[in-house]
Amino acid sequence: MIGSIYRLGLVAALAAGLCGAAHGASVVKIEGSHGHWRLVRNGKDYFIRGAGGVKDIAGFAAMGGNSIRTWGADRAKDDLDRAAEHGVTVMLGFWLGHAEHGFDYTNEAALDATLAEILRTVREVKDHDALLCWALGNEMELGNPHQEEMWRFIDRAAEEVKKIDPNHPVCTVVAEVWPDKIEAINRLCPHLDFLGINSYGGSHSVGERWAAAGKMPYVLTEYGLFGVNEGGATAFGAPFEPTSTAKADWIAKTYATSIAAYKGTWCLGAYAFVWGVKVEGTPTWHGMLLANGDILAAAETVQTKWGVKKPRNHVPRIEPLSVDRLEVDSPGDTVEVKTAASDADGDKLTWRWALIDENGYYGDTGLGGAAPKGYKNILASGKGTGNVKVKLPKEGIFRLYGYVFDGKGGAAFANVPLKCRGR
Repeated sequence: MIGSIYRLGLVAALAAGLCGAAHGASVVKIEGSHGHWRLVRNGKDYFIRGAGGVKDIAGFAAMGGNSIRTWGADRAKDDLDRAAEHGVTVMLGFWLGHAEHGFDYTNEAALDATLAEILRTVREVKDHDALLCWALGNEMELGNPHQEEMWRFIDRAAEEVKKIDPNHPVCTVVAEVWPDKIEAINRLCPHLDFLGINSYGGSHSVGERWAAAGKMPYVLTEYGLFGVNEGGATAFGAPFEPTSTAKADWIAKTYATSIAAYKGTWCLGAYAFVWGVKVEGTPTWHGMLLANGDILAAAETVQTKWGVKKPRNHVPRIEPLSVDRLEVDSPGDTVEVKTAASDADGDKLTWRWALIDENGYYGDTGLGGAAPKGYKNILASGKGTGNVKVKLPKEGIFRLYGYVFDGKGGAAFANVPLKCRGR
């Protein structure tokens, strides 16, 4: 069944001119020299318009996206097949062990087993037309006590992958770059073709910092709003989350300063994070869509920056929530909340308010945490408007959301943490 779906998708993609190779395997190269690089796929320039965490590939491709990123290769063939159905390529990732999970880069047996699994997958899918490149690991340098051994293993793996598959470039993916990390990569990883960089709080300057000291091109493999722990917080420790509108403004600046500004020189493209929903810190901190599939301003902004297809609908813009107080004394006490929203298309906007338990954990959650519990009957007044009074149901810390919808698949939100002391 998968094979039939793949063949049908490939025929459709070829008819639309979306797949560059008419006879199987793609050929992807990095051409140029120091500070003047470009990615070339099947003889044509290819700048990555990508995202990670994409489940609705059809919708992503319809907005102009051309590449998705994966973090592991356990479903490599399926991921490549799904991408091919929509003319999209894949940065295929291999998960490398992290010290915090007990992996030891001085354990030769573990390294050999890891490399054998990588090379097995490379042999299996290297000729798939949707394959764009290989990514060895993700942020495995963080907290690793054996840095040199790790970098040397990554370089060894890159060399072995390229022996089997000379037609797709190889990278590793790191969390941010600073001088000692750059120096180690330059010195110990000569077989890497480019570097994948995840950058959030430093995303406005990461291109400048890498171009000043790096020796290979880069792809921004994750970018989005600054991290949960990189902004302000309440007196009771809950972070203030920017509105969906403010997030889009942050992402627009990242695209301008660290992606578009280095196109044709150092940057080969970028993968926005995350094209969907992930509960990390809050249910919405990194998500570019809502759970119902509605588009937020971050996704519209990225689409606009891609410059391939214009948005058919502009999502609403929303102001931060203004509250008369962040803390109340007793269950049933109310907080007065005000905000405003607008829509460039003049669409009629509808409001929805939601109160959920505060997550309480603000570190990385890997695949994401569970959705927090929500509460009913929270409005004392103002239903259907942007000016409400909200009842806190019990002692605890909560997060209040104000959502606005344009009825055409676009949405915006703002939220604020609240506390009921319960005395």
